[in-house]
Amino acid sequence: DFATSIGLKINFHKSTLIPMNCDDALTNELADIFECKVGTMPFTYLGLPLGTGKPSVQDLMPMVCSVERRLSSTLSMMSYGAKLSLLNTVITSLIIFALCTLKFPPKILELLDKLRQKCLWTKKMEQGEKSNSLVAWDRICRPKESGGLGIINLKIQSDALLLKYLHKFYNQHDLPWVDLIWSTYYTDKIPHASDPCGSFWWRDVLKLTPIYRGISKVEVNCGDKVLMWKDLWLDQPLADSHPRAFSFANNEDVLVQNFLRISSSDEAFHLPLSIEAHAEVRDIQRLVANIVLNDDPTTRDFWSYSWGSTEYTARRFYKFCFRDVKAHKTYHWLWKSKVTIKIKVFGWLLLSDRLNTREMLKRRHYNVGDDLTCLLCGQTEEDVDHMILNCPFSRYCWSKLGMNPEHHTTRLTWLETAKRNWRKPMFMEAFLLASWSI
Repeated sequence: DFATSIGLKINFHKSTLIPMNCDDALTNELADIFECKVGTMPFTYLGLPLGTGKPSVQDLMPMVCSVERRLSSTLSMMSYGAKLSLLNTVITSLIIFALCTLKFPPKILELLDKLRQKCLWTKKMEQGEKSNSLVAWDRICRPKESGGLGIINLKIQSDALLLKYLHKFYNQHDLPWVDLIWSTYYTDKIPHASDPCGSFWWRDVLKLTPIYRGISKVEVNCGDKVLMWKDLWLDQPLADSHPRAFSFANNEDVLVQNFLRISSSDEAFHLPLSIEAHAEVRDIQRLVANIVLNDDPTTRDFWSYSWGSTEYTARRFYKFCFRDVKAHKTYHWLWKSKVTIKIKVFGWLLLSDRLNTREMLKRRHYNVGDDLTCLLCGQTEEDVDHMILNCPFSRYCWSKLGMNPEHHTTRLTWLETAKRNWRKPMFMEAFLLASWSI
């Protein structure tokens, strides 16, 4: 056998027997035979709590503690760029592994976000280590092309990862758990037209059904898993495009397959119909006249998605959630530049007006006194635009590089003009390194 061929043996002294529906006598007898200890559920498997019930906040706290242990004691000595790399490659990756399987309670997500904020913003001060955020966390957790730092939003990522189970379920992939759930709970109904049932895990996944139906459209082949009125299988759900006909429907949750096989109007609608409802029913008959259902048992309805594909990926859903969040094109130039990550994070703070200038410290209620004028020129209040572009010292530095910002200009407006006039490569690199030096 395998153990003999490779020379390895099971160490029962390091093994644990977890009984399920066994009395104590049988459990102890088996433990004596294998010479192993007896454990109870829930227990930790691959870093996650495994049990018959939904994990509580207390059950998930060991995972939170393991993430906290990953926070280096030298965080306060690291640059923002190094912290961002640590956060994205190590801290968030540990969390994503668990999010692939479980829907976390909001309290756990809140604790994990606090740890991630601590990882990014911890600084060493005279009073000890402090974590003061320079930017709102929601903005930081946007994709880079949407003006953020590219840190994963755990709530959206959790939904994105769990929605893949609904994709496999509704498209009836050839998987044991898909066949088991369909045959056990939904032999004559579909999930979004019935009350939640099944295990805690499946109930958590079903809570995402409105999101799934909101991003998907179904191509009807057999129609046995599609709601006639409420699912999107035409240009609009019929309940929205034909509300008067819908109000007369006998069964609001009738399947497409059953509706198209109805032979008389009184089976589908409460008669008599109003004039408006009758007109809409005639229009529905026109819309479905050319639809032919396939009775082949191997035929399935296919669900496609708003981004134009029949394949679901968590990455595409995550990007789809930020489709309406647009950032200035200078952010794109920033992340495409060849400077180090430390300079890129500085540039992002500069473009976002989140550098700790005197004006910003005053806004954040720091005790900086009443004099907010620039230390170099003593003429104007020290904000980002003045410090980087409009201060006489800064203007002198830019003139040496052949960049002459107009007086009282703003950084985003000037960057567009300066890039057009630069006519040489490495514009953003020159701007970022000069701004860093200033």
